Amino acid sequence: MNWKNYDRGGLGPRWHRGNGAALGSALRTRNVRTTLSMPVTMQVALTVTDGPDRNRTRLDAHGGLQLRGLSVDLVFQRRFMRSHAEADATSRAVLVPAGEYLEFDRQRFVSPVGGDAVAWIQIRDGLGNPVTAECYLGRLGQGTCELSPTFTTLIDAETSICPFTCGTLGGNDLTLTGEIRFVAGISARIVLRRREGALWWRRPPDGVFDFGVAPSGQRVKFPAQSVGGGDPGDTLKSLVFLDPDGDLMGDEHPLESAASMQ
Repeated sequence: MNWKNYDRGGLGPRWHRGNGAALGSALRTRNVRTTLSMPVTMQVALTVTDGPDRNRTRLDAHGGLQLRGLSVDLVFQRRFMRSHAEADATSRAVLVPAGEYLEFDRQRFVSPVGGDAVAWIQIRDGLGNPVTAECYLGRLGQGTCELSPTFTTLIDAETSICPFTCGTLGGNDLTLTGEIRFVAGISARIVLRRREGALWWRRPPDGVFDFGVAPSGQRVKFPAQSVGGGDPGDTLKSLVFLDPDGDLMGDEHPLESAASMQ
């Protein structure tokens, strides 16, 4: 499924935050890949696009995904030359800005449920497995039904760190680039029930419509950016992923054969 306003480039949608800088030599590149659970909010609006009759209703569903955000800290081992003591220093980069919004394509349904119907939505993964319970959207024909359910989804986060070899940046700056990938994907199910009879809200649906939001394996690249490489003599030691509050997500990832930043 195509997401609007993003250049897929054969690799999925992209955030446009500038062109970044060219990657340098891969000779000293460090790669980190891990699986994380990221909070996501799906904003959905359901509208009737023509007047309902007794037997049929035409509906539009549109909206997008709002991501909570993702950052990394590069951890450097710092040596104080006079005392020979050691301490860690960090340099932070924002990979996914908090509140980043990805709009999905408008979905159109022709429903056999006419009259006074009520809609629910259930978030599912790309294989159709439920992620949330059915959430009440609202009654059709009384304006737009809107809801913003929040849930978590598994992503693969991958980064590459290497030195700059061109441009006007300082000699100690590093390039960080990479992507996230939706592991199981995200989809949604619209459920409609007629307001007829006793306990109507508990009976089986009168109409069900499924649509994809982010297929399994959908990738989102972030552009190359400069990250401070520490002081001369510092050694790149490890990398950690952080949520927007600065809390650790997952484990610390050692960067084997770390080179001295000098």
